[in-house]
Amino acid sequence: MPSGHADLAVSSAIEQIKRLKKLNIKLEKEFSISLEIGIGINSGECIVGEMGSSGRSDYTLIGDNVNLASRVEQLLKNIKQK
Repeated sequence: MPSGHADLAVSSAIEQIKRLKKLNIKLEKEFSISLEIGIGINSGECIVGEMGSSGRSDYTLIGDNVNLASRVEQLLKNIKQK
């Protein structure tokens, strides 16, 4: 069982990939399509919450560690999942 936030992040990524494989079986059978995802994991502090103004707001997260995770995820676009 995962203990820390980094372990939880990796466990979550593994679970997403497992569920995507099951979903892709259905999608390929019914629609002849499949989905691929990349998951970037980084650990560190960030700011998370509702941001913006009363007219336009969004729930998001920001910070250097978020940016690094996003860059890691972008690197995965050229790697084919098995």
